[in-house]
Amino acid sequence: MSLYIEKIGRKYYFRLRVPVDMVQYLGCHQIRKSLQTSEYSCAKSLARSMLFATEKLFSQIRGGFMTEEQITLLAQKYKAEVLDGLSNKRRKQGASAYLPKGMQREIASGGLPLSNEEILAKVIEINQARREELYKSIQFNDYGAVRAIAKKIYTEHNTSSTDNFDLLCEFLLKAELEISSVIMDRMQGNLDNSHDRVIERLSTPQVNKPSFKSIRLTELWEEYCKEKIDTGRWRSGTLIRYRAAFNTVIDIIGNKQLTDIDRTLARALKTSLESYPNKKEDKLAFKGKPFNPKMAQHKEFEPLSISSINYVTGLMSGMFKHAITENIGGITYNPFVQLQLKDRVDESLERAAYTTEDIKGLYLGLTKVVQGHPEKFWVPLIGLYTGARLEEVCQLKPEDIEEQDGIFYFSINHKPEARQTTKTERSRTCPVHADLIGLGFIQYVNKQKKAKSDRLFSRLTYNVKKERWNLKVGSWYNRTFEPKYISADEKKSFHSLRHTFVDWFKQNVSLTFTDRDILKSIVGHEGRDDKDAGGITFERYGKAYVIAKQYELLKKLDYGVDLALLKRICRPMNF
Repeated sequence: MSLYIEKIGRKYYFRLRVPVDMVQYLGCHQIRKSLQTSEYSCAKSLARSMLFATEKLFSQIRGGFMTEEQITLLAQKYKAEVLDGLSNKRRKQGASAYLPKGMQREIASGGLPLSNEEILAKVIEINQARREELYKSIQFNDYGAVRAIAKKIYTEHNTSSTDNFDLLCEFLLKAELEISSVIMDRMQGNLDNSHDRVIERLSTPQVNKPSFKSIRLTELWEEYCKEKIDTGRWRSGTLIRYRAAFNTVIDIIGNKQLTDIDRTLARALKTSLESYPNKKEDKLAFKGKPFNPKMAQHKEFEPLSISSINYVTGLMSGMFKHAITENIGGITYNPFVQLQLKDRVDESLERAAYTTEDIKGLYLGLTKVVQGHPEKFWVPLIGLYTGARLEEVCQLKPEDIEEQDGIFYFSINHKPEARQTTKTERSRTCPVHADLIGLGFIQYVNKQKKAKSDRLFSRLTYNVKKERWNLKVGSWYNRTFEPKYISADEKKSFHSLRHTFVDWFKQNVSLTFTDRDILKSIVGHEGRDDKDAGGITFERYGKAYVIAKQYELLKKLDYGVDLALLKRICRPMNF
């Protein structure tokens, strides 16, 4: 790929010698185009996409193919002609023009007496059903509804090759989908839709808008990264993850001008992400190749998870929000707002909670932990009795266990400068449960404080690249300890301890709105289900009040498992 990249100044350029037989069509012997980036990894991805696009163009010219750009324009033209035709008919016969011809004849003859309101409702009902049919047709590549139209278009343009025929059919289905949407908007009095808004704009005198510098995605990316790093919101590991997500976007849609990215393209990106291979560059079948939706048909294909797709669209939404706030590139709206996919799996089933038998297995397994590994003993127990995430437990320092009015509690801190982070980027407290105290946890903490240890679990090391303390103990727990002593269920992992903690309260305590807020303050949940239900935000109260309220709720937690054996084992081992 380096053969097609050159660096001029700080920016990378794509360079390609034009084949002899193509010179007459392109009018040049060499293609040289700025990639608008100073990052080599991003330049490689862009150059790969550009190489694929140019080679595809050469093939299309040689074979007389209809290009994707031509197909897009033809589909748009078809949609405009249909909608304009319907508008002309509506001016003559009213809303009944949007009904099927057979129904129009019945209404005209008096055989189907419908009021204007009933006609509007019927049009909406028919188009709603049609939209559902079109969605299914697109999903299952069923082109029967538009195949005749596509053949007519191909005939009109004297196109001999049918390589892109299915693509034309797909675009026509999407055009039909948009037609139904516009019709429904019209029936509901909304003329600010994708088609009528354009017509209105054409008929309205244009007002001079302030000039702005048009920029590309990579330039916005660099500006966005700089802002995040300068403000301390991103660290190196975060940047690596987001860069991979951004490179995925570039691989799919290329380095577009910001002003060329609209809601339609944003939705197309989301759809393409559903066909994008997970860990694409790690698989030989896809490595080094530009994205193609047909990759989803390969036997090695594994799709991105819904959370990964939402991660990418969330990044794009954040970038465009930044562009609007900072007045960058003339952007006035965010096409990626509310574009997140809803997970088809119930959140409560993503990670299963432990049963009582699982908890007994956990306790039994902890009796087998060898001396000298206190993290393997305490980390699972802290997770079980606090609902804290694995990294939040592993990053604890001895001074993070404090006492307030006779109540021992954890300070789960978000201090990136001290390599301590929480998912919500907020610090919180959680009382130490009586069972942990009974097992000698406070004695262990005092031992670490006396030794002036910087970490509560001295054996854990920080992985600078992944910015995590939890890698070793997490791998041990999920791959060795849990399958052996607790469960081999793939839905269960260390995170199941968190689900177990929360689910116990949901199943065993009649929670008031205040109790729910207390529980959320313990586990670090941001309110979603009770956002508008009169819940209390505990940030306004003092720490002593919050800890006391948390302690009153936490005292009710009882897993109903005998700790006697665990106490006898852990005390001699000085855990």
